[in-house]
Amino acid sequence: MERAVLHWTLPGAQALLSLRCNALNDKWEPFINHSTQQKTTRLHAHDPVQPQSTRHRPVA
Repeated sequence: MERAVLHWTLPGAQALLSLRCNALNDKWEPFINHSTQQKTTRLHAHDPVQPQSTRHRPVA
């Protein structure tokens, strides 16, 4: 994490280390799923609720 042009803030460095730990401990997939769900919820919080489609069974 040390290079001549990189200057880290403590929150930025902690975020990167957390990502690395998730990747190294095989927790990447659960992390991405959780992160995607949280972002989707936040981004679409004000969208109108779409009605669930009803499944029609064929009449025999």
